[in-house]
Amino acid sequence: YTLDIDSTTLANGTHTLSAVAYDAAGNAGVSPTVNFSVNNVTADTTAPSVSTSVTGTGGTIAFAAEASDNTGVTRVDFLVDNVAKGSDSSGPYTLALDSTTLSNAGHTLLAKAYDAAGNVGTSASVSFAVNNTTITPAVDNTVVIAQLTLRLDSMDATLATMSTRNSKVKSLKADVAIQRDLVQQIK
Repeated sequence: YTLDIDSTTLANGTHTLSAVAYDAAGNAGVSPTVNFSVNNVTADTTAPSVSTSVTGTGGTIAFAAEASDNTGVTRVDFLVDNVAKGSDSSGPYTLALDSTTLSNAGHTLLAKAYDAAGNVGTSASVSFAVNNTTITPAVDNTVVIAQLTLRLDSMDATLATMSTRNSKVKSLKADVAIQRDLVQQIK
């Protein structure tokens, strides 16, 4: 004889079982008692709880999440405007994001925390703004002359310079009136 028992009808713990058999005359025989254990595992259906925060508006923006679960958190994903930007699998759960990957505007951050059973908890959205300042480089008008050539052809003079800073050759051509006695002094 066999007996199937639905263990979910019994509390977790140790139980005893004995069988009673009857013959045609109604006489009963009792078996020795047998101990057995019930350990029903309850399926984890509880999602992790998670909250998030944002620090910074330009440069590197720091995202942080606090997450907990009855069986443990396996990872936290960070989403900006519902687009995944990264994840962290160990607490404290953080993500550093280069703000130049986002437009200068308002955005929303949310975090999703996962447990080993596949349950997902989602944080409330946190609004933040990105304000990347555009830096206009200063123009340095200083000329560094690495080479100077003066060539006189007739009455025209050409002055050529090369800047070592920009590695560009610039020429200046000017009509010059030279007095003959000044030419004599230069020689």
